[in-house]
Amino acid sequence: MAQDPKNAGQRLGYQGLHKMVKKLGAIAGVEGIHPHRFRHSFGTEVTRRGVDPLFGKELMGIKSDRVFQRYTKGVFKQAAAEAYLKAIGEEEEGKKS
Repeated sequence: MAQDPKNAGQRLGYQGLHKMVKKLGAIAGVEGIHPHRFRHSFGTEVTRRGVDPLFGKELMGIKSDRVFQRYTKGVFKQAAAEAYLKAIGEEEEGKKS
């Protein structure tokens, strides 16, 4: 629901959501936060947890494979880097036993 008293009881619009997220980010000490980052984080997490891309797209309301890949490409880059390090017998810092 809208936080603005003039719009009480109405749906929260993008501007209200943006303002709220910025304020919460400032309180939490997180810079550069915006509502769309949550969408990217969700797509990344869904992919990282092995959810079928078909279901991931459905959960995000995306129809295009290409658009879904934009939200999840970071996961694949990270996985590729980890696979390379494993293949050459090295591990990432912090993951060594």
